[in-house]
Amino acid sequence: MIQIELHVRPDGTLQYLNAVGHAVRSHDEAFSPACAAVSSALRSTARLLAATQGITISGEAPEEGIFRLELQRCSFTRRRYLRGVSAALLQILNDLAVENPTEVQLVIR
Repeated sequence: MIQIELHVRPDGTLQYLNAVGHAVRSHDEAFSPACAAVSSALRSTARLLAATQGITISGEAPEEGIFRLELQRCSFTRRRYLRGVSAALLQILNDLAVENPTEVQLVIR
């Protein structure tokens, strides 16, 4: 199971994300579409934010199955952009959790 904890600021922007674990289907332990989708969503969001001027993030993926991301700074002019990126990530992860409840657990704080 992938356990994802998201901290969202009152304005709807991502503050912190922690994801731990793997999703493995019992009938095919080599591949889980849910795990691949979560990994892709997290990696792409981190790369997108890291490449955006006015936004500073920190994070790590020290080993397979562990991913952390924290927003360090966001300029006022990028706040709406960050809100949109945050909303998209939340929707993707929520959809994955709803559609794959035995593989993905999402907690939003």
